[in-house]
Amino acid sequence: MIPLTFIASLGTVSFYISLISFLALTLAVSTAESNLQDPIYDDAFARYKLFPMCAAAFEENPQICISNALGNASLFKQVTVRCDIFESSCSGFSAVSHDHHAIVLAFRGSLGNAQIVDEGFQALFNIKRRFVGGGRASKYFYNAFLSVWKGGMRQDLASLRHLHPDYEVWVTGHSLGAAMASLAAGTIVAEGVVPDSQLKLMTFGQPRTGDKEYAHFIDSRISYKFRVVHAQDIIPHMPFKLIWGYKHHRSEIWYNNDMTTNSTFVGCEEADGNACSNSQVALSWPDHMHYFNIHIFDFGKNGCKY
Repeated sequence: MIPLTFIASLGTVSFYISLISFLALTLAVSTAESNLQDPIYDDAFARYKLFPMCAAAFEENPQICISNALGNASLFKQVTVRCDIFESSCSGFSAVSHDHHAIVLAFRGSLGNAQIVDEGFQALFNIKRRFVGGGRASKYFYNAFLSVWKGGMRQDLASLRHLHPDYEVWVTGHSLGAAMASLAAGTIVAEGVVPDSQLKLMTFGQPRTGDKEYAHFIDSRISYKFRVVHAQDIIPHMPFKLIWGYKHHRSEIWYNNDMTTNSTFVGCEEADGNACSNSQVALSWPDHMHYFNIHIFDFGKNGCKY
């Protein structure tokens, strides 16, 4: 007969083994959740991978920049459509990088004075429309995004996801393209196209895109999101939040310098507070056009080589 004390000791050992296993599993899950909720900004990723895609979006042939920045990568499709009353064009492209196991969606910034005037006019008169995920977004920005999205990019992403379901999806843009990128990422998660764990959103010189409900939706549904701001770039401070009710989503990365290699930056957790770029009077157009110490147009024409 087996002594009862031995059986009891076995039960105790079994209990502690179960407890240790449970704690280990809990720690692993909490660590994974923490990593998902608190991504780390990577200057090299921004500088050498995603900003080149923003510059490429301004080019008739983005493939040169895509190859130089992403190695074994190729343009899938470029979508350019008329998108406002002045018949200005809005554009974006999809690409795939096998070296990085990533699908890229990049949106082009504003081109021409007429487009900038129309953007400003609709902001001035506080013209917004309901966003699919909640809240309201600038009508111009949302219409610009939808014109490209429904003009082919939605289907292009679906095709690439079918071919590469395990690849991450990187969404990026500069200026107007940054607002479109934010709306694209929000739409992607709202419609369940890509899980949050596979999505990365990074923008450069992004204007305020929607109201506080829109910002809350982006903050609550997209874990990996960064808004890179150069020094006194004027555009991230437009449209005005106090007058027209616009608000940025997280997370701002502010370079208060020329953004050369190894430049310092500050990360602000508060979505649209008075720290980071809001701590200064920001009225610089040159800072908007120069990121990582190069003019975005020159960068694209140079094949995105530093």
